Amino acid sequence: MKYALAVCAVITLILVLSLLPVAEIKTALKGMLEDPEAVRAWFKRVLPVRITPTMVQNILHVPFFAGLAWVSMRALTRGERSGVKAVMLTAVIVCGISVLSEGMQFFSLERDPGWGDFLLDMGGGIGGAGVFLIRERRKFRGRTAECELQKDE
Repeated sequence: MKYALAVCAVITLILVLSLLPVAEIKTALKGMLEDPEAVRAWFKRVLPVRITPTMVQNILHVPFFAGLAWVSMRALTRGERSGVKAVMLTAVIVCGISVLSEGMQFFSLERDPGWGDFLLDMGGGIGGAGVFLIRERRKFRGRTAECELQKDE
């Protein structure tokens, strides 16, 4: 139950953030920083790539959808080993929320939907589900090894 609520919370967060206008975020960030030019100069020294709010916003698709996939996998497996069904349902959830968030941006004046965003969302979903499966496989192997040791004794 707690993971189902977490799935709902992550979905809500993604949908709300997908409608925030970039211009307002830029203004809010400038108001929070004492010297925005000093921060910009520091970033130019550290990273040779020009970082824009739009770039940061695009990159954030990956961890948000990875989190959605991970929490969805946790909610769908609930300690059981129904990996194939959980992966398929997680793919449907991630794809559906991605299409919904990009569709909502279509109706927003200050946001633009894009195939690139959709692909970043799907990449994050695949990454999150993959990390979950790798982590759970290690836990399962550890328990199996412990059971075999107990049988031998």
